[in-house]
Amino acid sequence: MGGLLDFIFAEVDQIKEDRALIIAHLAYLDEIIAQRLSPEKDLKYRNLRKMLEMRLRELNGESP
Repeated sequence: MGGLLDFIFAEVDQIKEDRALIIAHLAYLDEIIAQRLSPEKDLKYRNLRKMLEMRLRELNGESP
């Protein structure tokens, strides 16, 4: 699990126009967040999810 999460964290600022990749990352994070996590990890993953959602909105031309 750590490897893909590390990749997502490293790539979140690099994802420019790949909606499919963002959506796949969001689905993966939803699965992780649904598990019982420590408060620190839960916050970390929710923040990452928020960043990806904002990126997707930007790609869709929506206001943040």
